[in-house]
Amino acid sequence: MIFSKSCASYQRHDTHLEQSWAEDLSLLQPAERIVYQGLRAHRWGHCVRLEQERNSWEVVLHALSTSC
Repeated sequence: MIFSKSCASYQRHDTHLEQSWAEDLSLLQPAERIVYQGLRAHRWGHCVRLEQERNSWEVVLHALSTSC
């Protein structure tokens, strides 16, 4: 997670920072939806966000080779 200190630093560099929110949450699992709504409501602090998970190339290449 990125904390408000980092967000404040980012905002200093981009004065036109705008929030973007997804409207269709139908693909999220119930637990994922709760986390998303908590982030929007600033439940864990202002400007807290989740980082995308890291997938190793081995996992990605395997998934691609078995999906075709």
